Formats: sequence, C-alpha cells, structure tokens
Amino acid sequence: MQDHSRDDLSDRCCLNRSRRSGRRGTGVVGAALVVLSLAPPACSPYQRPPETAREASFDDSGLSFPTPSMELKDATLGPGDEIRVQVFRHPELSKDLRIPPSGRVFLPLAGELDVLGISGWELRGAVTAALDRYLVDPQVSVEVVQSRSRKVVVLGEVRSPGLYALASGMTVIEMLASAGGLTRDASETKVFLHRLESEGPVQRVLDLEGLFARGNFESNPLLEPGDILYFPPSALAEVDRFARHLSTWINPVLQGVSAGVIGYDLYDNITDGVDVETRTTIVTNP
Repeated sequence: MQDHSRDDLSDRCCLNRSRRSGRRGTGVVGAALVVLSLAPPACSPYQRPPETAREASFDDSGLSFPTPSMELKDATLGPGDEIRVQVFRHPELSKDLRIPPSGRVFLPLAGELDVLGISGWELRGAVTAALDRYLVDPQVSVEVVQSRSRKVVVLGEVRSPGLYALASGMTVIEMLASAGGLTRDASETKVFLHRLESEGPVQRVLDLEGLFARGNFESNPLLEPGDILYFPPSALAEVDRFARHLSTWINPVLQGVSAGVIGYDLYDNITDGVDVETRTTIVTNP
C-alpha cells in the first residue's frame, strides 16, 4: 500500500510540475503578444504608403538638381540696380548711383569700387573701410532703391507671362501670384523650373497640386536670379488645342470640296446637261 501511495504521490508531483511549466509557457507567449501589440506598425508616418494612385504615380527621381533649401540669402548687386549710399553727418559724401554694366562705381573719398556679386551689407563694409582712412568712425548705410538685375522669366499658362523683378526671399508661389495666377488651362501637376548652375543648366519638376493639397513645401523653393518658370497646359487643354489646330487645316479642304460640288451643280443647271462646245456652236451658227 505504501508503494502504491508513493507512486501516486510522484505522479501527482509530475503532473503539477507539467501544469506549472504550461502556465509559464502560456505567460511567455502572452508577454510576446503584448510586446507585438505595443510595437509600432510597419508603415510609420515617415514611410506611409501612397494614399491615392495620383500620389503613387508622381515620381521625382528624374530631378536634375537636389531640393533647393529655404535658407534666405542676401541679395547680390548687379548691373542696373539703383543704390543709395549715405554717410552720417557728411551729405557731400552721400550719393545715389545706378550700377553700370562694368559693375564699378565711384564714391567720394572711397574711390572706385567693384560692386558686382556682393550684397549691400558687404558694400557698406567696403565703403566704411575706405572712409576710415579719412574720417573718425564713419557711419555708412547702403540701401538698394530698386533691383533691376534680379529677374525671373515666367512663361506658359499664367495670366500675365513676362519678365519679373525678383525680390529677396521670393518663392515660386509668390512669383505665380505676381504673374496673376494660373489660367484654367494650366496643369498643376507639372511645373518646370529651369536654372543655370555653375555645372550647367538644370531642371526641376515642381508639384503644385502636392503643395496645395498636402503642404509639400519642397515644391515651393526660393527663386534665384535668372530662373525660368514654365507652367505647361494640362493634357485636356492640349487635346482641345490640337483639335482646334487640326480644324484650321481641315476646314479649307472641306470648303474646297463643297465649292467643287456646288460648282458642278451650277454648271449642270446652266448648261442643261449640254456640252459647252455644242451649245456655243448652236448659238453662233443658227
């Protein structure tokens, strides 16, 4: 009896150990499930899938230069710009100038200065350093009255295409507003920005629809002097223009064919179906 009871006790101990190990296994699996449930999804906000087919089809891999930065730079001086140089308490040294094509200007006491490619702040420092040899602590200010050298060309489907002055810190949208906005035939999915870099001419495709709908400010870069903005027509507008252009060639042909048909009808009515030579013979020789 004791042996059987000892065996039963050992069996119960083994069963209890297996149950405890099963509970531990279940606890490990549950903990793993909790960790997985707390883990971030595979598509994070920085790697979200495209929401629409339009968003998925837009590919900017063909860009020829990287995204322009939004860093605001000082405007540089160029030919045609009008500047005002003032020296505090020395009105005889103050002067209004228009920068010539050579880029060299003359200021009293300061002498001849080359101002091409420098900012108004840098010109102020150069004038101050030149006057420091003659004046004690000269106070100089340089103001750009009108910028004529900083130009941007705006072409395509805008209400007022043309050549526009570029203010400091001006973006594509601000230049579009200066040109009167888009026409109804314009495409918002492709806007071309052409720029002349030191390595050569480059091109970037801007997505204004992405800017307006999703706030993609990479498609609203700062402009630089000499940039060319082209707003192409939409695909529907191109089809409509092609149809109108084709009609200008088809209509004269159709009119010629109609004139020929009407002419033959008139000829038959006038001659009553009789040959012209025969009719003439009958009239002249009764």
